Amino acid sequence: MASSACDLTQNKQPKMLLTLAAAYAEAGRFSEAQDAIQKARQLLSNASEKELAAKCESVAASIEARKPWREAMN
Repeated sequence: MASSACDLTQNKQPKMLLTLAAAYAEAGRFSEAQDAIQKARQLLSNASEKELAAKCESVAASIEARKPWREAMN
């Protein structure tokens, strides 16, 4: 589903790419997760979405450690 969402948004929505990266990491597909997170980072490099950029870095750190990323539930 995340892949379809990225396709529909032409890989131009960082939130969708973060979701895709997390899904790939959960499935142990870390190479693809790194590709998706890199695309999200590029899109966020010029954006003023500081909260999303921070989340992107959190996801990236988890992927680089080859661990699935899971958002903390409140």
